[in-house]
Amino acid sequence: MRPSADAPVELAGTPKPVVGGVSFPDAPALKPGRYSDSLRPGEQLIYRVPASWGQRPRIRATLETDVQG
Repeated sequence: MRPSADAPVELAGTPKPVVGGVSFPDAPALKPGRYSDSLRPGEQLIYRVPASWGQRPRIRATLETDVQG
């Protein structure tokens, strides 16, 4: 049986630090895995997630409250 595309993503391994880009040309390309970055209120970061025909990238984000924000 094929897993549903909406099934939760299993977390595996330790997150690797990554710094998102501020525009498309400087956006880092991500490979499958876990990543961590910091995002400030009002900030926008961009990442490249390669996908071939018939593939869909699956992304899970955890947002925590920002006491200073």
